[in-house]
Amino acid sequence: MNEFGLTSWIITGTSMSSMEVDLKALDKLREKEYVFYGYFGPTDSKEFKMYQLIAKHDEFRFFVHSNDQEAITKYNIKTPGLVAFRQFDEPIVQLDEFERVKALTFIREKGIAE
Repeated sequence: MNEFGLTSWIITGTSMSSMEVDLKALDKLREKEYVFYGYFGPTDSKEFKMYQLIAKHDEFRFFVHSNDQEAITKYNIKTPGLVAFRQFDEPIVQLDEFERVKALTFIREKGIAE
């Protein structure tokens, strides 16, 4: 459990699935975290609900979400989109098609070096 998950658990007694970030927070995370995943797009979409469900049941990975247009533009993200931010190989990788099985496979595979 990362520090965000631990803090949310202490405060609420439950684990939060994903932390909302803006461009500034995202840039800081890219410096600090070895691997993390982000959903980009509207939070009232079926893709975001699916992302939250995946993140809620995965306590070993770090998940964020954003609808910050500056972040979406800077990282050239197609929305709604799932992105792996990594400090190895290709540093930013986006899932081509947002679908449950593909998203689960993407999260599992993109967290390791090729």
